[in-house]
Amino acid sequence: MELLAPESYRLADPAERALVCNGCGPGSWRLDMVPDSILGLDITEACNIHDWMYEWDGDRVQADVWFLANMVLLAVKANKLMLLVRLPIICNYFLAVRLGGEVYHGRANA
Repeated sequence: MELLAPESYRLADPAERALVCNGCGPGSWRLDMVPDSILGLDITEACNIHDWMYEWDGDRVQADVWFLANMVLLAVKANKLMLLVRLPIICNYFLAVRLGGEVYHGRANA
C-alpha cells in the first residue's frame, strides 16, 4: 500500500527532502514535542509528505487530508485491530494541522 504523495516528493532526492522534511511537528521548535509515532506506529513518512506539501505544493487542505489518509493507511497496514485505538490520536494530529498549520503553510512561497 503506497502512501499518497505528490510527484515532486517522489522525484526529490533525500538531500532535497532533508531541507524541508523533519518528521512530525514544526522543525523550528527546540524540543521535539510531537512524537513521530502513535502507539508504536511510525508515521514519520506521513509527516514528511505533509511537510513537503506545505512547503511546495500550495494546497493546504489537500495536504492536511492526505496527511490524515496516510496515517490511516499506515495504521491499517500495520494492524487493523489497533486502528480503533490509534484513530482518536490520528484525529488529534489531523486537527492540530487543520487548526494550527496555517502559520507553517507556504513558507517557501512567502
